[in-house]
Amino acid sequence: MRLLHGSSLKVDSGQVLRGRGEAYIRDWSNCDFYQALERHRPSKMIAHHDAVFMCASVEDVDLAGGVQDFILVIEPVGAVTRHDVNWSSRISCLMGDGHEINGPEVAQAAAAYWAGTPAPDEQVWEYLCREARVVFCFPEDAIVEGLVNPDLLISSQSATLALSGRTRNPNTPTPESIHP
Repeated sequence: MRLLHGSSLKVDSGQVLRGRGEAYIRDWSNCDFYQALERHRPSKMIAHHDAVFMCASVEDVDLAGGVQDFILVIEPVGAVTRHDVNWSSRISCLMGDGHEINGPEVAQAAAAYWAGTPAPDEQVWEYLCREARVVFCFPEDAIVEGLVNPDLLISSQSATLALSGRTRNPNTPTPESIHP
């Protein structure tokens, strides 16, 4: 399985990504949904600070709050879990409306996130694993918004097959030019 990860840094093919640990906690500890998700996280689930976050499309990377300076095509190593980011938004709304972090409504929304339950209206899926290997790194000016199936990227020659019918700008680097 191949998925996408947003990055602010160029990352070489073959590099292994891992969770950001304490840096992640510092960046997200003041966010209400992060606190609620961690408070109600089942012990068998990967903590966000230990996780590599992935999505199946560039649009979902954006909707999930991922940086998009570089889009990495990655292969998870080990177990992968799937969660609907819209439960995080629901938790923020509940807490903004005065619901307590330990209240039943917040606890139910967090449980739905961790269980991988689809949110009622629409879904934005994020996938978590403990580590992942980088296959490709596309720069911000590459046309990858239409990337709809990272599994099609079995080689640098097939990378352009994953672009959903868009006409590539002739000045945009190809995967072959990025990774000769």
